[in-house]
Amino acid sequence: MVTLRKLTLAYDPLEDRIQMRSESDQGNIYTMWLSLRLCREVVSRLTRHLELTQVARTPVGQNQLVQHSLHGKAKANFKSARPVSEGGSEAFLLTRLSIQATDKRVVLKIPLPDAETAVIPLTVEEARQWLELLFQQYKKAGWPLDLWPAWMRGDSPSPANLTAKSLH
Repeated sequence: MVTLRKLTLAYDPLEDRIQMRSESDQGNIYTMWLSLRLCREVVSRLTRHLELTQVARTPVGQNQLVQHSLHGKAKANFKSARPVSEGGSEAFLLTRLSIQATDKRVVLKIPLPDAETAVIPLTVEEARQWLELLFQQYKKAGWPLDLWPAWMRGDSPSPANLTAKSLH
């Protein structure tokens, strides 16, 4: 099993796909293409997981506000690093990806062309940061944002609006 620690996402308009370059613990570089179809599936499953794990700890009616706050905190804590360099193995189209998640960790499992499996272990905050990077590439691509939750798009209701709505 290969553990990927460093990731770079970039939209390629010629391919109309998102390129994900990743570097393993051993310094090997893997380049994968993510299609809109695969991205939609990952976004749906991962955002749903983040919402469900927080629901039990969130006051009724405040989930969107809490999600927006947690996402803002993850963005603020993001530390930019040197992009993963080009090269390594030949790029391949990623056709499936599995997600194993708990309330504290998210592990993305990627089948590699040589029948090996790569894993990307993430804390919940790192998963939110990865989603933000993916969201930025989605916008750059001009892909539909309908699947993305309001707390990711930045149009989450303000506390004042929530209070006013609950009074009526």
